[in-house]
Amino acid sequence: MAAPISPQQAMTLLSTDKALLVDLREPDEYRSLRIKEARLLPLSVLPLLPDPLPAEAKDKAIIFFCHSGGRTKANAALLDVLAPGQARLLQGGITA
Repeated sequence: MAAPISPQQAMTLLSTDKALLVDLREPDEYRSLRIKEARLLPLSVLPLLPDPLPAEAKDKAIIFFCHSGGRTKANAALLDVLAPGQARLLQGGITA
């Protein structure tokens, strides 16, 4: 099951290249505020993509986030299917 992860834990994984950061927000939200290293995969199109995660995501934690964490948490089951055993939900979203 997709596990929650704190911003501090996420930074540790990202700094050691053991994670990939995925932004689930829409393009207009992404344009106004973003994390440089994050990949944009809007939740509205994610289920339609045949293979949305890049090859380098293999064997890494996939840290999903939205604005405040609500959308990410509400879609945890989908994210767990997308990245079984790898999905992490950033607590507090980008605002944290």
